[in-house]
Amino acid sequence: MTANIHETRSDVVRRHVNNCLRAEKKVTEETFADDVKGIYHDRVSHADDRVVHFHDGGDATKMLAANAQLLFRMIKGSVKFPADIEEAVVLALPEPYQNDCLAELSGRYGLLAAHVPDCSPNSSVTNISHLMKETGEALEAIAPMLSDGVIDKKDSHLAKTALKEINDVLAELIRVQTEITNILPENDGVSLEVVSK
Repeated sequence: MTANIHETRSDVVRRHVNNCLRAEKKVTEETFADDVKGIYHDRVSHADDRVVHFHDGGDATKMLAANAQLLFRMIKGSVKFPADIEEAVVLALPEPYQNDCLAELSGRYGLLAAHVPDCSPNSSVTNISHLMKETGEALEAIAPMLSDGVIDKKDSHLAKTALKEINDVLAELIRVQTEITNILPENDGVSLEVVSK
């Protein structure tokens, strides 16, 4: 995914939050801020370590409104968006907005956002099914580009979607590769450099 170098990280997060709020009627500024608060407090458990101080206690409706106002001043850019809150904001996004935002933020470093493999019983089947689903979506995105037998500039309007779907496949492949690698004994001579080729 090509990063837009004119956008700051907070601009990227802001865009994904706004996309979510426009599309998901069940997500309001108040409910989103409450989710962010919960994640932020879980991840930064000591109050003294927190840079953002959400409101607690009192009237629940007023607290939700105050926390939404606090958070959305940062998201809208009228107050500086601290790096400490980015993780909670991104993790509070529902899918597919969370994954899209993570992919774009990771892409700024030239990385893919790949989820850590699920190691619970029957997770291998789930991980492979995710891979197959993403592969199918990538093929659906690429198929119209190949309708004339060649991918060229006429297909540029389809490129962004195709690249997003291809990156999703790569992330799932990395998840399955990690799961397979985790069963090998250490120092058995198997290299993960294949990923970079």
